[in-house]
This record gives sequence, structure tokens and C-alpha cells, in this order.
Amino acid sequence: VGVCGKKYRSDTSASVPIAAGVAAVLLSAHPNLTAAQVKAILQNSADKIGNGYDANGHSDLFGCGKVNLVAALNAAAQSGGTT
Repeated sequence: VGVCGKKYRSDTSASVPIAAGVAAVLLSAHPNLTAAQVKAILQNSADKIGNGYDANGHSDLFGCGKVNLVAALNAAAQSGGTT
């Protein structure tokens, strides 16, 4: 149970604003990134949680994993902001 007694959401409708926020931070730090580059960074820097990821890093249960802002920023910086 979260603040004010409301349950936390844990499905995709809860993950979309989190991923969008991380994407916004990436773009503010590296404004030259394209949408495709941001998507790739988010997917490749996600923390793998649980099991069952395929060769492409995708899980039917967890998608690409849990977004990781620090890892995403580091990936963008290492690529020079041009993944």
C-alpha cells in the first residue's frame, strides 16, 4: 500500500510514465539523440529482473526489464550521445 492508502500500480500503465521520465532526462542531457536511439538505450540499459529473457533481451513477463536511469545516462554518455 502506498501513500494515502492507495495500492501501487505495477503494470504497463504504471511503467509508461517512468520510462517517459527517463527518456526526458536522457534527451535533456543529450538533445541530439533520436527517438530510436533513446529506445535502444532504454532497452539495453534496463536491469534484467527475474528469468526467461530471450536472445534479444526480452521477457514475456518483464519486457526488457526495469528501467535504470543511471545506466541509461552512462550508456548515452559512453556513446557520445550518438548511439
